[in-house]
Amino acid sequence: MAADAEFVAAPGFMEGRSFIGPDGFATFVSRWTEDFEGLIDAGDDRVVGSFRQFGIGKESGAAVEQEYFIVYDVADRQLVRMRAFLDRGQALEAAGLRE
Repeated sequence: MAADAEFVAAPGFMEGRSFIGPDGFATFVSRWTEDFEGLIDAGDDRVVGSFRQFGIGKESGAAVEQEYFIVYDVADRQLVRMRAFLDRGQALEAAGLRE
């Protein structure tokens, strides 16, 4: 992410506030996720996120829903790696946790 990259929250959400750069985006994500379950603290250097994605196939029109998990590795307060998993147990294991 560029040092001056800008993320603007939707009108009516976080006052439509603008967040600048990696630190600003981290502030947005922190505030956005503080009232939700689904992020698992895996120590000082990892977080596991649980997500659900929806979409509609362009050709088929079929609705698709997928649950997935991302293990975020952090070093020196910076995101250094993201690993995606379709299985919760595998994600937790990769983060050094158990079900």
